[in-house]
Amino acid sequence: MTIRSQRMKTWAAIGLPVLFFLSIVVVLCVLPGAAEWPKYSSFSLIPYVLLAVTAMLGAAFSQSRIVFISLLLASLVFATDRAFAGADPARPAAVVLLSSIYAPMMFVILRYLRECNIFSSQSVPRLLMVVLSAFMVVMLPEVGFFRKGIYATELGLLEPLSAMVQVPVMGVITFVLSVPFLLTRREHENARIGQMLTLSSLYLLGALNFRSSLWHNGQNQAAFILFISGSILVLIWHILETSWREAYVDELTELPGRRSMKRHLEQLNSSFSIAVLDIDHFKRINDQYGHATGDQVLMFIATQLRNNHIGKSYRYGGEEFVLICENDSFDETLIGLEELRKSIARRKFIFRSKSRPRKKPEKPLTPRNEGGISITVSIGAARRTGRQSSPAEVFEAADKALYRAKDEGRNCLRTSR
Repeated sequence: MTIRSQRMKTWAAIGLPVLFFLSIVVVLCVLPGAAEWPKYSSFSLIPYVLLAVTAMLGAAFSQSRIVFISLLLASLVFATDRAFAGADPARPAAVVLLSSIYAPMMFVILRYLRECNIFSSQSVPRLLMVVLSAFMVVMLPEVGFFRKGIYATELGLLEPLSAMVQVPVMGVITFVLSVPFLLTRREHENARIGQMLTLSSLYLLGALNFRSSLWHNGQNQAAFILFISGSILVLIWHILETSWREAYVDELTELPGRRSMKRHLEQLNSSFSIAVLDIDHFKRINDQYGHATGDQVLMFIATQLRNNHIGKSYRYGGEEFVLICENDSFDETLIGLEELRKSIARRKFIFRSKSRPRKKPEKPLTPRNEGGISITVSIGAARRTGRQSSPAEVFEAADKALYRAKDEGRNCLRTSR
């Protein structure tokens, strides 16, 4: 996978939800008739339908955090619906205040709790936290003296930030403080979870800003439904994107995995070549320095492959990688592969500093060469010919060429005969 294609995938994962957010803003600004949409029961039910789908998907794909967040959002939708139905203007203000404080806090708490089986005993405390937050958001706005207290107090933190941002200052502060905690990536964790939760909470902030001066008269409920639906859709998008990554992307190296490679092979129907790359003496590295260092070596090689311009790279398994090159000139492909091999051999692999937070072997060894150690690879390559025309046959020929490269001294490139 080239740097360009990787950036495009990253943009798609993050950019599409952002574009949808902007689209909602544009729709509300240019379509005054959106104020009539909530009169249709089917439109008002959209958040509840999406929440049910999200909870079921989260449970099916063992993403308990998404399930609990869905329950929290369901309580916010219910409380806001009751506020819209009531005649007291203080009730929506109370719902917005409580939601803007409790929701970001719960997002952060659930973000840092590890995934667990939704039906296990570990989920009970999390469920209780969500239920308690939901109870506060739903019930406190029903208490008269609480609503009156919000209006009676002169505390500026409870006042809306501005005419455009009708969320209390306290809620905006809570959201801003939650963002760094949501975006901080933890070791061995999905790279997208923090980004998606941040986007979902941003949509939620937009939903709570339904009284903004940006919207036309009567659009309050439509604005809330559109933005809260966006918040839920971000969670669904995260579930689907995570499931796709688990199926098609190697977790350690973040290169496409074997399943992605097989799909690419099925689509080949013209001139192409395949190269199989194997790290030399990888077992010795694991035995001498530990499997944690072996993982670092795999990531080191993956970085070199990700930066190549020869073809698309895949992690096949273990210490083997595959490059699929859709290039008419096999000679140019071989030149690129040879340059890749030399580049890997020239670049020293630097051992991770002891201060870095990664698990190390029980008795780590320090290499004599403090500048790092040399990592070499053997490569076997084959192209489509009349004798080997199918992708499976070309792959088998490249694999045989790899064995020849290893038998003939390693750190070399060999082609099929």
